[in-house]
Amino acid sequence: MHFLKLIRIQNLLLIAFTQIVIRYFLIQPILQSASLDLLFTVSEFSVLVLSTILIAAGGYIINDYFDSGIDAINKPDKLYVGKYYSPKQALTFHTVFSVLGIILGLYVGAKVGMYKLAVIQAITVGLLWYYSAEFKRQFLIGNILIALLTALVPLLVLIFEMPLFISNFRKTIIDNEETFLLYKQIPLGMMQNINALWTFVGAFALFAFLLTFIREVVKDMQDVLGDKAFGRRTLPIKLGIKSAKVVASGFILITLAALAALIYKQIGVVDYFSSIYTLVFVEVPLSIVLVMLINATSEKQFARVSLMLKVLMFTGICYCFLFYWLMH
Repeated sequence: MHFLKLIRIQNLLLIAFTQIVIRYFLIQPILQSASLDLLFTVSEFSVLVLSTILIAAGGYIINDYFDSGIDAINKPDKLYVGKYYSPKQALTFHTVFSVLGIILGLYVGAKVGMYKLAVIQAITVGLLWYYSAEFKRQFLIGNILIALLTALVPLLVLIFEMPLFISNFRKTIIDNEETFLLYKQIPLGMMQNINALWTFVGAFALFAFLLTFIREVVKDMQDVLGDKAFGRRTLPIKLGIKSAKVVASGFILITLAALAALIYKQIGVVDYFSSIYTLVFVEVPLSIVLVMLINATSEKQFARVSLMLKVLMFTGICYCFLFYWLMH
């Protein structure tokens, strides 16, 4: 049980859920609307998901390894490294998970004819290490990095599908240097499908980036006591809680504005089901989160805001189910 908490099993399940839903309830129906289908096999996709989960788990472990002292102040009830597992055990777990994740990344890269794609997993492992060791101590750098890596989760599904998608029509295996040249040679109809895929998946990645960045700032406000004791320079420590609230609230307003524009567009194309879903399950709850954040003063209140933001990520991904139904 403690091990499952150490690797944040609920977050790992959300990562797997996100990639599965993006693949089968967003990418596949878009392809099928053009009489196409997925080319990445189920077994190969499963390996990609497992690779992502293993690297994420390794990231959570190394984060706890470096944060054991701070967690003893901020979250003594969630202290695992140093209490249930020794630092040496934590490093071993991290190494095993990360190496396996990279190896599996090499495998799926080979399957799509692009070994170079495995560099994504390798770089991610390195960034997670340096995030835990150094970046999260710095002003905003750690917040932005984690938001970018979270946005990468849905993008990975399309990144590994795209080489097969293109090579199916080119009848050749491509490499990174040729990709942009090949795009110019793809028929217009095919290019439109590629653009649609990147637009939809990119929208989810942007949503994940914005909510994760906001949540990371909120978590910094929640953990300010321990972070200050260990000399960290997070946003609320460097500029104060009020300024941190202004930054987080500003990003919430940007997200709300983007969602409002999306709802307007959905209504414009007579997609009332999507507009209602976006309004009821994302826009309104995020507005409530904004009010909660403005009024938050205690650690528990910031924790509730953080939890609400995680729930909103889930409801945002769940829109794919409605999208799938509308496409059929």
